[in-house]
Amino acid sequence: MSIDYPNEIQTSVFEALNANAQIYEKTEGAIFDHVPTSQDLPEIYVRIGDEQIKNRSSKTNSISEAIFEISIFSQHQGFIAAKHLSSLISQELTKDKLNFNNEKLIGIWFVKSQTYRLSSGNLRQIKLWFKALIEIPTTVEVPS
Repeated sequence: MSIDYPNEIQTSVFEALNANAQIYEKTEGAIFDHVPTSQDLPEIYVRIGDEQIKNRSSKTNSISEAIFEISIFSQHQGFIAAKHLSSLISQELTKDKLNFNNEKLIGIWFVKSQTYRLSSGNLRQIKLWFKALIEIPTTVEVPS
């Protein structure tokens, strides 16, 4: 097992979300791994969050399971706008179309979501969790 690929997961998720015209339009391109404190944020934005990697390898395959979080923050009244965006994000990520350089994406699945009303004014948050299974290529040396 290797944990050399988390940057590829984050990069692939970021690229997929930015490439989706509806997601990009709704967030005004505000998709972050770290939300900046020095700029005005749009009414709705996305943060690529925490990740947990587990070894799911066998004797013949090197497989890792990644559980990762995407958070949607919204200042809109109610949760409707954030829930619509969460649906678009889930549809985009579960297409199994994430691009990896060296690893093979076996599949990606929606795990769960949770909504929150945050104490800072009208801010709302939806956390989405996804699971990805990734096969890491192994090189097999053939004796000469």
